[in-house]
Amino acid sequence: MARRKMAQLEVEEVRATLLDAAVRCWQRGGMEAMGMSDIAIEAGVARSTVYRYFPNREALAEGLARRELAAINADMAPLLDAIDDPAERIVEGYVLALRMLPRRRLLVELLPRQEVWTSRAMIDLGKEFLQDAVAPARAQGRLRTDVREELLVEWIYRIVISLLTLPSRWVRNEDELRTTLRSLLIPVLLEPEAGEKPEEV
Repeated sequence: MARRKMAQLEVEEVRATLLDAAVRCWQRGGMEAMGMSDIAIEAGVARSTVYRYFPNREALAEGLARRELAAINADMAPLLDAIDDPAERIVEGYVLALRMLPRRRLLVELLPRQEVWTSRAMIDLGKEFLQDAVAPARAQGRLRTDVREELLVEWIYRIVISLLTLPSRWVRNEDELRTTLRSLLIPVLLEPEAGEKPEEV
């Protein structure tokens, strides 16, 4: 068991080294500079080593995006934990994500790539975030169960990518975004409380 754990740690270390090398390549020359040969040279390893851990560019892009998103999720978690209201926690999660994402330029370039945001690993990562954001709603039995979670995650990714790449003419600041999300996103995720009416956009 200890040997297996050590082997797994070594795999993760090599993957991290290769991803770090890919980021340095990207910083110098953009997406075109992140070829497998470029990464191998930057990391000081054989090209076959890169392919062993990332069989193709799609797997590499997914690995980079997953690491970037995991870092954002980690930054958001303590902020979300301070919010108990189910709807507000979801809204703030979305607002925080859209505030933090543009600061990670590599992720902004990677997310629109279909092989990234439709991948199994990215959907699973989105589900992890969604579960954290909707924890109070699930505990109160307000989370809708008639929509598959994978579809919800993909739909949320689509909206995030849209707002990042094609900013709204009408949603001009975070307060307007919160109002819009309460009206359009919350009804998709949560069952309404008795007597609750949607907020006007």
